[in-house]
Amino acid sequence: MKYIPNYTDPKILKNYAIWYYNRYFPSISKIRKKLISKNWDGDLVDRIMNELGNIFKEEDIITDIIKNQIYRWKTIRYMRQNLLAKEFSKELIDKLIKEYSDSDEIDANQSRTIRNKIEFLKDTKSKRIILQNLMNSWYSKDLIEDIMNEIEFNEENLLGKEIEKIRKTWVSKEKMIKKLLGKWFKYEDIRNDI
Repeated sequence: MKYIPNYTDPKILKNYAIWYYNRYFPSISKIRKKLISKNWDGDLVDRIMNELGNIFKEEDIITDIIKNQIYRWKTIRYMRQNLLAKEFSKELIDKLIKEYSDSDEIDANQSRTIRNKIEFLKDTKSKRIILQNLMNSWYSKDLIEDIMNEIEFNEENLLGKEIEKIRKTWVSKEKMIKKLLGKWFKYEDIRNDI
């Protein structure tokens, strides 16, 4: 039989709050909501939150999350959205992100990541689909386009490979055009090569 904790006991509720904090790094308001969902006694929850107030520091949590996400090459827009979803205060998020956004480390990480992704995909995907995929990854369009202009693309060769692949399947010309448009090649280029 599964053990069901008695959350009316202050020790168990306090231990749960510490466990939840260490597991998810939530905001103070999120911890409070979680404790209230476990125990409806608001006074007990307030007392536990006051006791743990020295441990739970939102500024430290946000700083650690930002550092972790910089290390994982996430964009500033992604970080802001992620922190807002965890119910941290918008002012504190903006203040702490501003401290880190001035560093060259974020720009260098983003440029390196974009360049690596483009170099990896340029032989298999069209330029337009790479741009769309990177924009969906929260990177700024200007930065992506600057890096794309530095890298040499051979879309004619890539289009030729795709046409040869599709020709092997014996599809009609219209279906071939439709498939190539679905892979984000330009219509003019497709008409010239077919």
